[in-house]
Amino acid sequence: MSDSDDYDKIHILLGEATMSLIDSRKEVSSESLSIQLKQMAAEENDDQRVIEIWKARKWLLQHSVQFTAGRNGGYASPQRLRENQSRLQDFYHLPSSNDAKKQSS
Repeated sequence: MSDSDDYDKIHILLGEATMSLIDSRKEVSSESLSIQLKQMAAEENDDQRVIEIWKARKWLLQHSVQFTAGRNGGYASPQRLRENQSRLQDFYHLPSSNDAKKQSS
C-alpha cells in the first residue's frame, strides 16, 4: 500500500469519526476524535481496518500537537474564527454578514 493510499484512508477514517461525533451532537476536537477512533477500533471486527484506524489515530496525535500549539489549547479564538470565515466567504464567493444586512435594508 502506498503512502497516498494510507493518507486517503486516514482522511476517510477521520471523516467517519468526525461525522459520528457530529451526529451524536458532541464536540469535535483533537481529543474527542482520538477517543472516537479508539472506540471505533474497539468495536471493529476486521483486523485490517483496526490497523487502519490506529494509523489514523497515530497520525491525528502526531499532528494535533502542531495544530494546538499556540491556539488556546486547540480551540480557535474568536478573531481566528472571523478570519477563517472571511477566507471561506472569499473563496466560495459568499456574501458577508455585512453584505446580507445591506441587502435587507
